[in-house]
Amino acid sequence: DDYFGEGQYNDINNLPAEPLDECNGLQLADGSYVYYTTHEPPYTIGCYHEEVDWALQIEPHQMRDLGQFGRNATEIISLTVDDEVRTLLFKTDRGELNAIVYQPSTAGPDCWDFQFRTNVDQPVAPETHCRVE
Repeated sequence: DDYFGEGQYNDINNLPAEPLDECNGLQLADGSYVYYTTHEPPYTIGCYHEEVDWALQIEPHQMRDLGQFGRNATEIISLTVDDEVRTLLFKTDRGELNAIVYQPSTAGPDCWDFQFRTNVDQPVAPETHCRVE
């Protein structure tokens, strides 16, 4: 039911009483280390105390081929929101009106359905994209 009650994120300032180190973090009594986000520089992680394991890096998605839809988008005409459906209209360098229509997907809470339309009034099969943590 949308009631979250009292929890650890109710207080806007969750910073410890102890000063943070140069990495914007703090060594805890149990030996663990925690980084903080602050309103002052470095704002987020300022450095690392351990070595980064680059083998854990996620490979980026392959970019669309330049010959596919959207390569000529040059002028945004409008962005409208109707309930949860967002429509971005834009004009290509050839003066053609195109649209990207997107909305939350039923595939999951971090997923969106996108329609890439070259005819703004003609729905097309949506592509679903989900954020992966």
